[in-house]
Parts: sequence; C-alpha cells; structure tokens
Amino acid sequence: QFEAAKKFDARERVKLITAPTLVLSGTEDQVVPLALSQQLALQIPNSRFHAIDRAAHLAFIEKADEINQLVLQFLKSQE
Repeated sequence: QFEAAKKFDARERVKLITAPTLVLSGTEDQVVPLALSQQLALQIPNSRFHAIDRAAHLAFIEKADEINQLVLQFLKSQE
C-alpha cells in the first residue's frame, strides 16, 4: 500500500475537481506535510483549507470533535 501511494500522483488532475472540497491537514503531519496539503487546496478550484493545530496524520482520530465540526460547517455552507 505504501509503495502504491508513493507512486500515485494526481497533481495534474486535481484542478479538474468541480465538487466543493474541504482539505484538512494536521499541523504535525509527518506523512503528508502541511505545505503539501496547502498546495493541494490551492490547486482545487473552490476548495477550502483548514489546518488542525497540534494534530498529526490521524487528525480525524486525534481531534475527532474538531474535525467533525469543521466537516459539518462545510457541509452546511454548501446547502
């Protein structure tokens, strides 16, 4: 799985995403550094980016309440 993920590169295609997109990243993520997530969000039209303070790669577990609130707010803003 790691080798497949390492070889996968869709950077040229993310600009084709048309759905509203929320990009979340932990500020302490060592697997996908914050700068790469920020760059991804800049490439996706109409995306929103939010950094989760003091969270690593498993931010959805480490900061579950905060992540859930951000996702709910994002979804409500799309209504």
